[in-house]
Amino acid sequence: MIRLSQREDSDPNGGIVLSEPQQLDNAKKAVLISMPQSIQGTNCSNCKFFSNQFCNHPQMKLPVNSRQCCNYWNAEGTYFIGGENA
Repeated sequence: MIRLSQREDSDPNGGIVLSEPQQLDNAKKAVLISMPQSIQGTNCSNCKFFSNQFCNHPQMKLPVNSRQCCNYWNAEGTYFIGGENA
């Protein structure tokens, strides 16, 4: 089960809180997560769809930050075992 915080500022891991129904629906479909502060590496800020604190993936189109990541993450040079991801 996916839990999305309804706080106005940020979730417990520092991710951007979404409140609009369409944003929440997109986040659930993408399995958008907010990673613990101790986790480093793959995140929205090093994804090819990230620009100015916003995800431009056609299925997302919502504000995100470096504490977050989803199933649509992709970057140049990434090899996807099952084929290209978006």
